[in-house]
Amino acid sequence: SALALAGRRQTALVCARRNLASFDPKWYGAVSGFVGGVTHFSIANSRAVKESVVSRYGLKGSKVAVVANIVDTMRQTPGRAAARRSLGLSDGAYVVAATGTICHIKNYPALIKAFSALARSFRHAVLVVAGDGPQSASIRAMADRLGLNGQLRMLGSVKNVDTVLAASDVFVHPSRSEGSPNAVLEAMAHGLPIVASDIAANREALGPAAHYFEPDDWRGCMEGMARFAACRPEALGLGKAARRRLEKTYDAAETVARRERIYRKIREAVNDGHS
Repeated sequence: SALALAGRRQTALVCARRNLASFDPKWYGAVSGFVGGVTHFSIANSRAVKESVVSRYGLKGSKVAVVANIVDTMRQTPGRAAARRSLGLSDGAYVVAATGTICHIKNYPALIKAFSALARSFRHAVLVVAGDGPQSASIRAMADRLGLNGQLRMLGSVKNVDTVLAASDVFVHPSRSEGSPNAVLEAMAHGLPIVASDIAANREALGPAAHYFEPDDWRGCMEGMARFAACRPEALGLGKAARRRLEKTYDAAETVARRERIYRKIREAVNDGHS
């Protein structure tokens, strides 16, 4: 119905893109040229997403704008002590957090290997995972084989990830691919130091405010966690830098205003008879 309306006078078709083009179904490639032709404008939620659709489908870069996701940095979140009590975590634990769907693309096996190595040196380390998915059972089995002995807490799907993040000392995001990493943005909002896979979307979100590792380099991931555990001032400094970057780059008011400017521009072009 949207495509039918697009052919009518004074009607514009705007496409939103939140994922990389490599995740599109195979059939989309056959119709992408037509869809791109009738679409007045596309809005991507990251530069990584824009670049993927422009390069894969040959869209005009001028017809694809980047409007970042919105993260609410003003909401009330639980304090550290209360969050730890609710999760049964001791005050002295070094808490590593990871959130998101437990599936192949998120690369949890690399995190489990890295944390297992960390736990041999930091006996008070605890890994808290919020999320569920097709690899949940295999991740639990892997943790058992590595003898984590209760140092892994898999919470499943949670309603409020803020509690997990408020209770944590460091956040790890080992994903192999992302469009715009909402899990990372949430961790930035909490001012957590972040250990992240070195992929375009993570670099775009975090800039220099993180420790990076190659996606399958579990040793590099472990080194980041150990680095922040050994030097809390550095960890706190990077966490604050990530929070400042979030406030500047993902400001809600500016994001809404940018989207409004885009829609006004499209409306003016349609009214003037231009696409």
